[in-house]
Amino acid sequence: GKVTNAITGITSGVNNAVGTSAEVLAGSAACVKVDMMASPSNTGYIWVGGSSVAADGSGGGVRLGPGDFYSMEIDNITKVYVIATVNNEDIMYSYYTTS
Repeated sequence: GKVTNAITGITSGVNNAVGTSAEVLAGSAACVKVDMMASPSNTGYIWVGGSSVAADGSGGGVRLGPGDFYSMEIDNITKVYVIATVNNEDIMYSYYTTS
């Protein structure tokens, strides 16, 4: 059979200043999947979710401790928001594209 959503590209980066206000993970880019890992050297948590994500979990989302990994399928990286419980935490990411 034919694979219809074959990944053809990957872009990686680091958001090394996640603050205590919700922000977009990275600049605008169409994608099919995003992998994220909170830096092992972080001292707090990073919450990942939609625009309503909050540092206390009240806005939903997924809490990442230092070194934790999370992956999601989504059509644009600008729909992924992050917020930290400690200012200036780091999160690494890779997003995947198709042709």
